[in-house]
Amino acid sequence: MPNMRIVTFPSEKWYRLRGTVQELKPLVEAAFNPIVEALTKPLTPEEAKPQKRSAVEYPPVRITGADYEDAVEKFNESFLEDKMGDGLPLVPPTREAVARMLKGTSRSPSEVIGKIPMKSGTATIEKLAINAVMAGAKPEYFPVIIAAMEAFVAPGYTGMGFWHMMGSAGSFTLTIQVNGPIAKEINMNSGIGFLGDCWRANNTIGRSVRLATRNIGHTWPAVNDMALTGRNSPHTFYTFAENEEMSPWDPYQVSQGFGKGDSTVTVTKVGSYGGSGGTMFGGGAVATWTEQGILDDMVKAIGRGRGGYQLWFHPECAQGLSKMGFKTSKDVQDWFAQKTGLPEKNFSISVTGGVPGYSMLWSYETVAHVTKKITGATLTEAGR
Repeated sequence: MPNMRIVTFPSEKWYRLRGTVQELKPLVEAAFNPIVEALTKPLTPEEAKPQKRSAVEYPPVRITGADYEDAVEKFNESFLEDKMGDGLPLVPPTREAVARMLKGTSRSPSEVIGKIPMKSGTATIEKLAINAVMAGAKPEYFPVIIAAMEAFVAPGYTGMGFWHMMGSAGSFTLTIQVNGPIAKEINMNSGIGFLGDCWRANNTIGRSVRLATRNIGHTWPAVNDMALTGRNSPHTFYTFAENEEMSPWDPYQVSQGFGKGDSTVTVTKVGSYGGSGGTMFGGGAVATWTEQGILDDMVKAIGRGRGGYQLWFHPECAQGLSKMGFKTSKDVQDWFAQKTGLPEKNFSISVTGGVPGYSMLWSYETVAHVTKKITGATLTEAGR
């Protein structure tokens, strides 16, 4: 709506003082006359015939320097100034590098997979490849990145879903969980340190998704990405693989209707880690713990909660639960449904981490929890 007239409130007053009529009355009174004027003043020629706005397009850019290092530095400075970076060094997305990335999939570069919030940029396979190059991903990872973005832009997950996460003042973030044989083939971390750094697949897959939200969705902090304190793991989200080898249960994708041999990506909007979103249970490498104690503490944490919950059990706990009679992950779902009164489908059960480890509970909104099958891979045996 290019000809909309806007009257603004100073945020340092509105957010600090909002709450009582006495506090808000002066702000409203000061804005009242400008609002009336905006509604009644005749349109200017520019407003009457506003210039048509089109989607932002980034034509090829030629960057030169005294030498390669100088050119790369200028490239990084330019892209960050144009809000196409994330504050960390980027890999130059040359035509040759993008072509190599596209060799990781059999899907057409021009294929459209959906619209990315906040400005509804159109995501194509080629645009995802450009961001994957900049993130430092390998072509073998590209089908996983595509599937993650397909989950993120899945039809119907708007409103309080992923769109809300991208623009909310809260520090919501994403978990990106990979299942199936492709995770092992590309060497994803599912054990100790699975939410951390130093694993190229985990980190660059997540960073590719994040850069796509910036460059295709056109989001930027304090402009339309309004997380007041930022987001946890802001450059890569939380990207990991389920520890299927140490799990006593079927892998997560089976609970979502896929086969054991299928490779999938599950993308979920969660709260901030360490707050209302992610909570750890168990003793790790120090304190004692019991399987029943972890179950009971999770129920206490859920309390009168609503929505969905990701339950990540560390391998020792999952194996102990299996010996207690929880022979399938559905048995765990049933138990939590009985204890909390929430539907079984609101609990997603996975096994993550190594030995020793922690179990974790993440709250999520069921309108932003999507699993997609990985397809079109050309450089791995899985995901074809």
